[in-house]
Amino acid sequence: MPDRARLDDVRAYIRSVEEELEATRVKILLNGTESGQFAQVDPRLCARNILWLGHLWALNRGRVRSQMSLDEFIAAQTAFFFAALRPAA
Repeated sequence: MPDRARLDDVRAYIRSVEEELEATRVKILLNGTESGQFAQVDPRLCARNILWLGHLWALNRGRVRSQMSLDEFIAAQTAFFFAALRPAA
């Protein structure tokens, strides 16, 4: 069984990578909302949603794969997400 300190180190590393990815997405979303290309949204919440969409496939791929391929999943989630970001006309 792995020791507790090593597991804590791995978790801390994963958390730091997730935070870095989130920060990058937050910048993109802020730029998009400030320029009017995206609707006014909570950029941190949207950034986390993007991250969790990846987790959704990883954690539920068996069930999701019975409905669609990974490429179809990515296309559907991307279309859904960009539709949510579309500014009101």
